[in-house]
Amino acid sequence: MNKLQCELCGSVEIVKTEENLFKCKACGCSYTLEQARYLVSGKVTAVQPDFNIRAGMLEKYNGESVNADIPTSVTIIGDDAFASCPGLTNVSIPSTVYRVGNNAFSGCSGLINVSLPDSISEFGYGSFRNCTKLVTVDIPHNTTVISSHLFENCTSLKSVTLHNKITKIEGYAFSGCQALEEIIIPDGVTEIADYAFNGCTNLRKIHIPDSVSVFGHNVFRNCDEVTEITCHSSAALPYLVSSYSPQIDINGFMENNLCRHCGGSFKGLFSKKCRICETPKDYRIKKGRIILK
Repeated sequence: MNKLQCELCGSVEIVKTEENLFKCKACGCSYTLEQARYLVSGKVTAVQPDFNIRAGMLEKYNGESVNADIPTSVTIIGDDAFASCPGLTNVSIPSTVYRVGNNAFSGCSGLINVSLPDSISEFGYGSFRNCTKLVTVDIPHNTTVISSHLFENCTSLKSVTLHNKITKIEGYAFSGCQALEEIIIPDGVTEIADYAFNGCTNLRKIHIPDSVSVFGHNVFRNCDEVTEITCHSSAALPYLVSSYSPQIDINGFMENNLCRHCGGSFKGLFSKKCRICETPKDYRIKKGRIILK
């Protein structure tokens, strides 16, 4: 009788669960049809599966294919599951997955395409760091936090789409993304942490909404090619002005250095409203790169 022995636990209780997919009844490890190995000279041959799956968690990818289609039995991609698989170019993640673990794909230097279903609500730190060939990313709609170091040193990442459920961008999330040209922070983001976009050397355009109330240190450090910034956040404005537009001209919105609406005096360079009538000042930069609308 032909039998397959589970490489993880040694059980031979392998059952077919769906088309071209088998599962160990003892520990839950999954196998594809191609991994089937039969009795040779009367001995059971142990097989290492492409995917080590235990209780819904993909613990390790052992395959050699350039394409990885993660089985639908997976709900969590574990820490370091695909770490340092340089030959991997494409990954398809099913909608059953809701979490991607710490450093899950870190160091996959050949990874070009990865599908991120909206079912994913959580990424661990550094999940895709050092994926140097990844070009575009569409963050899932149910993700609320861009975790620290998430795309750090993804040097080919040219565009990223962030959605309105995101509330926080943690430190170094996009640090070293040298090809990134534009970043639009969506309404709803309240915090951008230290060095989040450090070293994005080709970044040209930045948009920051008024929802941002916490703005960390050196968020755009070493982003020297920025040419246009639209800023609605009073928390971000001091850093942006000091970094990109040290000279401000507000004379067009004043009369004799007083508010042109009520005559009140403007106090504080970064206060965006008249302290008396609460009318927006609408700063415009005379020699710089900030546009305030």
